[in-house]
Amino acid sequence: LYGSKFSLSQSRIESFSKCPFSYYCKYILGLQEKKRAEFLSSDKGSYIHRILEKVIAALFSDSEKRQNITDDELKALIDKVVKEILGGIFGDHSELNARFGALVSRLNRTVLLLVKNILKEFENSDFIPRFFELNIGKGEKGTSPFEVTLSDGTSLKINGIVDRVDTYEKDGDVFVRVVDYKTGTREHSLKNISLGLDMQMLLYLFSLCKNGANGFKNSLGISENGKIHPAGVLYQPSYVPTMSVDNDKTPEESLSLFEKKLTRFGILLDEPEILDAMEHGLTGSFIPVTVKKDALSVSKGELKSLEGFGELMSEVTDILTKIGERLKHGAASAVPLKTPAIDACQYCEMRVVCRKQQ
Repeated sequence: LYGSKFSLSQSRIESFSKCPFSYYCKYILGLQEKKRAEFLSSDKGSYIHRILEKVIAALFSDSEKRQNITDDELKALIDKVVKEILGGIFGDHSELNARFGALVSRLNRTVLLLVKNILKEFENSDFIPRFFELNIGKGEKGTSPFEVTLSDGTSLKINGIVDRVDTYEKDGDVFVRVVDYKTGTREHSLKNISLGLDMQMLLYLFSLCKNGANGFKNSLGISENGKIHPAGVLYQPSYVPTMSVDNDKTPEESLSLFEKKLTRFGILLDEPEILDAMEHGLTGSFIPVTVKKDALSVSKGELKSLEGFGELMSEVTDILTKIGERLKHGAASAVPLKTPAIDACQYCEMRVVCRKQQ
């Protein structure tokens, strides 16, 4: 099934980690659940995610336009991207029913708020978005996938697409931050790495940092002697949380309360200068780090030293190697992952063919 070389995506890794039998049914046997063509709640996040990618990429391709753009121009850009996306799905979508049209309008307003929040973030940051939807698996911009070697010499490569790569240059070196537009509400945790979960962004980060010897360095425009360092991974909420606002609040006050709900979370480099480059003053508005009594405080996430990121990479490598070994040995038993926070059976599409007692 796998030969001497094979590749996995993070979704496949997590599928196997949650239940080898479900993985076997879905990716080896190719079983698929029949689904109606519907726009479900779960699709709203993906829709917003896609628009965000394209709008932010368009804005950062033209710095003058970005710095002077008005709300009306921003709305026009979002409408243009939406028409392209819906046109690719529905063709002529002018006849879509009023209910769907109202939903699209509401989601577009959500995107407007999110885009303005991201633009405000970069007004207070020295980090610059460099790449959007970077395909590591295909070696785009000189990248190469994260790779581990199994005990029998088999090469296991991890491919995937990074939503956004931000960089900051210091003394000829480049600090790299990978950003994920997160559509769900579940917060990722380092505790889940040992279970084979929540490794995706770290894998992308480590892949980019290990690419210092190849063409990725040229894409970043740094010298041969320059180094690539991990600045961290950041999860950017791409959903609008529900909140209640008093009637006496002004629109500006309401927006301020809303923006506080959009604080990112992640695993960041424990170096004050690099953190301050991410958000000047470290007020906690855009990254989950503040300064209290001359000490750094993290509200949602963790700080790691360069050595700590190195230890994380070793841990991730060991876990991937074990997963690869189990795959090569044909593990396909119905042994679903069960923790206080995770029930692999709850939404499993293969429940109908699994004879395990639920």
